[in-house]
Amino acid sequence: MKKRSVLAVCMAAVLLLTACTATPSPLTATDTVATFTDVTQTQLPQSVIQIPSSLVTSLPSAGSDNSVASVASSKPQSKPSVSSAVSKPPVAVKPETNQTKIVNYVKRPTYASVQSEIAALAQAYPELIQVGSIGTSVQGRDLTMLKVGKGQAKACIVAGIHAREHITVSYTMRCIEEFCAAYTSQSGKFGVYDMVNLLDSYTLYIVPLSNPDGLEIISGRATPNVTITYREDKTTGKLTTIADYKANANGVNLNKNFPLLWDQVDTKRPTPDPENYKGTAAASEPETKALMALCEQNDFMWMTSVHVRGDCLYWSDTLNPKVGLSETIANQLKTKCGFYKCKTSDDVNGYGGGFENWFRQTFQKPGFCLELMPLDIKVTSQSDANHQSFTNTVRWNTTYRVFPIMMIYGFIE
Repeated sequence: MKKRSVLAVCMAAVLLLTACTATPSPLTATDTVATFTDVTQTQLPQSVIQIPSSLVTSLPSAGSDNSVASVASSKPQSKPSVSSAVSKPPVAVKPETNQTKIVNYVKRPTYASVQSEIAALAQAYPELIQVGSIGTSVQGRDLTMLKVGKGQAKACIVAGIHAREHITVSYTMRCIEEFCAAYTSQSGKFGVYDMVNLLDSYTLYIVPLSNPDGLEIISGRATPNVTITYREDKTTGKLTTIADYKANANGVNLNKNFPLLWDQVDTKRPTPDPENYKGTAAASEPETKALMALCEQNDFMWMTSVHVRGDCLYWSDTLNPKVGLSETIANQLKTKCGFYKCKTSDDVNGYGGGFENWFRQTFQKPGFCLELMPLDIKVTSQSDANHQSFTNTVRWNTTYRVFPIMMIYGFIE
């Protein structure tokens, strides 16, 4: 009798643990597995959070945000995600199943696949998506942009600025499809967010692949236009390889090429490099010029550049420590998505030449660098491993909230 009681207790514990750690199903309007308390009205003063009345219905109500896994993993970090000297390779697991109809986020994207998916999305959602080009890359590939939504408010989202960070392309493309599918669904909701209200209020200007040459180079379908110098990595002591490639076809790190204190930045890389060469001059690269022109020609409320590694959010630098609603948005992303909210960047070698930093300085509007992946997950730039465990790699069960949160808390009537 005693043995049976112990066994029963053990079985109950196992069942409870399984229920709490199970991966939630794809987002639906009826996901209510657990309670998430919205902190909008309880932890931040009303003088700081002034949600426009037109977007009030987009807010999740208290107790409505959705899965056990989401709540557990969205706990704000006390410090950035760190790892041992060598990141762990992705755990060999059965590849997850793609949950979207058009965007194949469980496989590495190519320039051709992204172009094909963009065309298919525009055909599937013609009332929501307009497609155009903001320019061409060094090697002549289109820098394709999607306008998503019908609203007067504008915001800018950019991904894939670093070649090896192609999972950001898949993340952003999945968001586009999920948003549009939700908008046209019976409920109009994406998880708990009212996408009809949000996309009737906003038009998102999205460049999902802002460095197409780099993506093709790291995948072996193209070669750089210049001789690339591979050097010893100071952290690992190993020689950098094509797998480390972040640059464009000219060996320039585009996120070091914007005209913000560019002349003061010392990357220790005086020649074309896979990672940290800042270019021959500020805004020397056609990709940089195209992104600048996009921002100059539109009155964006905020912009975000999506990156990987760190599980954190850069939102402030010493030139512009607090711009507009930037800290309000950052606090919400910390609370609801679990990102570490980085301290104000004070090293010009870190933030000089950066896209979001240039945007903040130029327009005095919120600009963000979003780092998706925890550091203890290795970037598998030349295989599908990160994509095959997409949900874990980008923490999708919480990071799906990022852009709806930005739309709500970054809106100014």
